[in-house]
Amino acid sequence: MKAIERDISLRYPDVLSMKKELLVVLDKLGISKKERKLYILEDKTSEIEKIERSHKVIKNKEVVKKKIKIFIVEDDKIVRRMLTMYIKLTEDMEIIGEASNGREAIEQFKKFETIPDITLMDISMPDVDGIKATGEIIKIAPDAKILMLTALECTREIVIESFKAGAKGYIIKDTDIDDIAESIRKAYEGGSPIEPKAACLLINEITSPQKFPPKN
Repeated sequence: MKAIERDISLRYPDVLSMKKELLVVLDKLGISKKERKLYILEDKTSEIEKIERSHKVIKNKEVVKKKIKIFIVEDDKIVRRMLTMYIKLTEDMEIIGEASNGREAIEQFKKFETIPDITLMDISMPDVDGIKATGEIIKIAPDAKILMLTALECTREIVIESFKAGAKGYIIKDTDIDDIAESIRKAYEGGSPIEPKAACLLINEITSPQKFPPKN
């Protein structure tokens, strides 16, 4: 668990530090140096070859599960890197492309041989923002599933314009990253993950008396 802490500063600084702590655990368990060969790769070359051979056998027997193909559109390098690192650690998702702005995302969609299953789209970006990019991408790939991922405050205009452009969901960036992953899975399965506040704005828009004027 320490090795996969979200905060990188809380992880082991290097492999040797982790190995040192593992050796302490083995001592406490009373495992002799001879027995440790079962736990530590003493003969690195031969042991690694054994593991690789074993892995190939297991892989051949496994039923390969289809991974959710993710395309990230985000101008913030840190946020983009964080999302990429997290998705690479999941078993059911993979990154098939990244873009740092809306215009770049549109151009990449024109070249995709396989349309991403889910596109995480930032809204606030220079040149072409996420809403405009979503509208253009939907013209290229009408079945594209685009989730707006934004740090902007939920406002009626932004939420409504996002869905008018063709977005399938609306997520706030400060949401727990595990919840973002669940939103991706939900959208992949056909759902529409929407931030509660954004959902309220949509409901108010739909039920507004102005949308249903009284009959004469």
